Amino acid sequence: MYINTVTERSFRIFAQGIILMWALWISIVFLTDFCNLMVGFDLLPADFPASSHNLDWIHQFLKLYWLDNDRMCLILFSIINLWVMAIAVLYWRAFISYYTCGKYYVYRVMQAFILNMSLFVCFLVTDEIFIQYQAGHSHMNMLLYMFTSLIAFLYLLDKNNQKSLT
Repeated sequence: MYINTVTERSFRIFAQGIILMWALWISIVFLTDFCNLMVGFDLLPADFPASSHNLDWIHQFLKLYWLDNDRMCLILFSIINLWVMAIAVLYWRAFISYYTCGKYYVYRVMQAFILNMSLFVCFLVTDEIFIQYQAGHSHMNMLLYMFTSLIAFLYLLDKNNQKSLT
């Protein structure tokens, strides 16, 4: 016997909340990183409060191999910013598709998670190459949070797993 409609709706709302949380979080990451990029291009003051200071991390990473020239760091950080912006767009598209185009909902959620996780896998590899183990722990934790969120999301939408809850 399947769980009742109210509980099923609650599961869907909770699953949608997971997507909303990631969409909001990655959007804030994009905005603070974008402000930091504008500081790097001298379009905002160096003490701008909404700057993430992740560009400083890139300088620190690349310094190990004497690759930390400003132009290379700005190009690399611009690429990361574009990647993060694409992830934010995919999460918001997935969130909206629940209401507008439900048959593509899970597919679009998977796209967002895959692109997000791929970014953090790249970060983990980079942490090893540039011997930045402290950052590696943070990136590994974020990757595990994403993976756990994806599993929870898929579990909440799977009616076969909901049978035993009645």
